[in-house]
Amino acid sequence: MVSAMALVFLGSKSASASKLPSNYSFDVMKAQDGSIPYMVKPTVKSGYIWNYSHTKRIHNIKNYPSSNWYVNYASIKKYGNKSSVYYRVVSNSGKVKGLIWSGYLTRILALEPDSFNSEASFDNYMQTNRSQRLSREIMKLFPNSKLSLDLTKATQGVNPNHPFKTNKYTDVINIGDLQPTGSTDELNNIGWKLSQTSGDPITPRINYVKQVLEDNGYTAQKRNSMSDYYLGLYITDNAQIGTEKDFPFPYPTIQSDDGMTLSAQLFLAKLK
Repeated sequence: MVSAMALVFLGSKSASASKLPSNYSFDVMKAQDGSIPYMVKPTVKSGYIWNYSHTKRIHNIKNYPSSNWYVNYASIKKYGNKSSVYYRVVSNSGKVKGLIWSGYLTRILALEPDSFNSEASFDNYMQTNRSQRLSREIMKLFPNSKLSLDLTKATQGVNPNHPFKTNKYTDVINIGDLQPTGSTDELNNIGWKLSQTSGDPITPRINYVKQVLEDNGYTAQKRNSMSDYYLGLYITDNAQIGTEKDFPFPYPTIQSDDGMTLSAQLFLAKLK
């Protein structure tokens, strides 16, 4: 949902929740890098989305279990003696918009590979974290290739100006560089397409990946046979980078929320 690749700025300037200013607001038009990605809290089973004037219920989040929600405006609304923060949100499909109580949602957060010190913790993260839904679908395309934290770390920042340098691996395949048959435009390669559609619905993107893989000879049969390959993945899918402690203020702020990362790096390689 953001238009340019950026790094996240973590929230050292954030206010505390107990010091919520009476005129608090967040306006995406004043933020550098776009809307803030949220998901429904796991404990929330139902919650209404209202029209912007807060006079009519128009949707229920229970009907959109797979959607991400992008906050583009937030402010305090007072009802009687109670003040609450409400978000203006849009679904990742762009089809659902409205006003929702902030208490229903929580940030979508991702971690960098260097945050992990064991394969087990990395694997658990990849299998359970909301930000890694696309990664999980890509892993299914290579069912017999083993996810590798070491390879994932080794391939960070690899690009035409910074080639893959480690001597631990051989037969390295940069999946992200693959393009459809007949294409010579790098804007069509897998990595670029996934980064520029970060946060969008997963099915059409994974179908694009499958088609490009097929175009390049990586049929389902071929992929199934790649049991001697390791898989290195780093796809943040427009999530913010960090943990809840990096965002102590529970509501979007320009200072702490500018910037999501659109990284999408995908590699296969054999150990020497």
